[in-house]
Amino acid sequence: MEALVYDNKIITGHKLYPVCGMKLQDVSEKDYHGKKYFDESIECLDMDKYEEIECAGDKKETVDAVIGIKKHLDKNRFSSPYLMLLELRMGYENVMNLSGTKLADKVSHTNEILGRDIDLYDTIYFVFKNNIAQRTISMFHNMKNGNKNLKKCEPISTDDFNTYIKPIKDYQYEPENDVVEIRRQLDINNYLEDINKFLGIMKYWCQRANHYKYKYNVNEYNSIIGELKIIWHEFRANKKIRLTDDNELDSEIIEEDYPELKNLQ
Repeated sequence: MEALVYDNKIITGHKLYPVCGMKLQDVSEKDYHGKKYFDESIECLDMDKYEEIECAGDKKETVDAVIGIKKHLDKNRFSSPYLMLLELRMGYENVMNLSGTKLADKVSHTNEILGRDIDLYDTIYFVFKNNIAQRTISMFHNMKNGNKNLKKCEPISTDDFNTYIKPIKDYQYEPENDVVEIRRQLDINNYLEDINKFLGIMKYWCQRANHYKYKYNVNEYNSIIGELKIIWHEFRANKKIRLTDDNELDSEIIEEDYPELKNLQ
């Protein structure tokens, strides 16, 4: 998972914007009137509107909306632009009536309309209401396993969507957790006689990092895990440390549970 931001300039500068440019919240309002699901500043392409205007005599199905995003690389660096396809499913109570074939046709036709000027983001998000999303995630993934057309699709709640994709214009992330304090807690020199305690604290912070990852706060996850990777590398490279067989087994279990610790890139 990677940190994402939305950039309205990608959409307002798109060739289709004069035809079907709208706010994502306004697109949502058409089917879910009176429900405030999205940041009201997010611009999108309303693909249904495009079909109504441009293809009234031969209207085909498309995805619901397209937004412009970039990957947040580090500090104030961002990737090249992408178009993200969205299916708004806030009215669904379950996912059993999703059709992979129908979705594939929607995506294919949407791609034809959008053209190839801007790359498509790999993942297509199905946005559900908060209370529905949690109990549909496992069902959704079971359906993906049996339908290759859903391979690039992911379910997400409205709250998680708004947490995950932040506006680029005021992007300045301030970590919730102090990485200096994390490093102080995991100073290996304090645990040369008690490696078990060091490993216990390391496991706690790995679990804490994953908590943020699963809540779509990718920036906080990256902030914590980035420091943990450095500390773990230093721990593994420290020649002063003498690990018992149990210590080594526990270390290997941590590496198995959190393989990102071994990747310093």
